Amino acid sequence: MPHPRPTATDLIERPAPPVVRAAIFRAIAGISGVRLRDDGVDAAGRHWVAVTRTREGLREELVFDHATHRYLGTRAVIAGKGHPFGPPGTTTGSSALLTSRIVDRVPRPGPGTTPSGC
Repeated sequence: MPHPRPTATDLIERPAPPVVRAAIFRAIAGISGVRLRDDGVDAAGRHWVAVTRTREGLREELVFDHATHRYLGTRAVIAGKGHPFGPPGTTTGSSALLTSRIVDRVPRPGPGTTPSGC
């Protein structure tokens, strides 16, 4: 069975040297329908700039810090009328990356968590 191709979000979430990150951003900029959104607040309350793409009435956002352009997380927002999950402007999902480290072993899950098996 072939391994699924990584998405832009998968690639941005991973640590990489600056030259690789720059190549990822150039590739994202070349995707049809990609736009820049100037300001918003993520799930952790931080202000950001986002790279967005709207498909099937849902705007997907890759969220970055204004000053450092460090990846902060994602948001999904209803962008069109008549969407089954709510009116335009409704956030249907978001994530906030609070810490990131490179480790030499898989961390143990915290109390009350369920590993995803990824």
